[in-house]
Amino acid sequence: MQDMLNEMLLGGDVDFAVAEAKTDKFAFWNAWLVAAVTHPMGQARLIELGKAVKSADGAEPELGWALRETFEIYDKPTEEYVRLNAMYARIAAAGLADTVGYAVVVIRGTLESDTEADRYGLRALEMWIAIAGRELYNGGRAHHKESALCRAGPLWHGEGGISAARWEFWERRAQDVGVPIARAME
Repeated sequence: MQDMLNEMLLGGDVDFAVAEAKTDKFAFWNAWLVAAVTHPMGQARLIELGKAVKSADGAEPELGWALRETFEIYDKPTEEYVRLNAMYARIAAAGLADTVGYAVVVIRGTLESDTEADRYGLRALEMWIAIAGRELYNGGRAHHKESALCRAGPLWHGEGGISAARWEFWERRAQDVGVPIARAME
């Protein structure tokens, strides 16, 4: 599966990749995410493939399972962590799956913690804002309040989820660490 995705990224047949995805959907989505980490320049092409697979098969619970598993594999602050978060932001922006909760995990660890933010967390945060800032901000309307992924960090004393108040807190904290977050996403 991984070889097939790597070949597709180099100009191979998307239709063949879509057909292969039907053989083992969970393995496909896992390999798809690993390809996004190992070939970050191919992420846009992978998003197009993901859209094609999803339109051929409809709802994809296996994608959600793969997202969770892959996030746990790449949860240490490394270059791969940044690449995976860039892909999750692209997934959110493309409407392939709801990955916004994973953004909050990154933001909570970077802006709601009293420990010093590491460079990989800051870069992952920048990816989320640049690629899927509109989806995160949601016009300032509260969302994801019930998501366990969106719980509050030690420095945020409001409720979980994403709200205008929490976003304002993130803006202030981001300024403190030198990462601009604009509300231009409205």
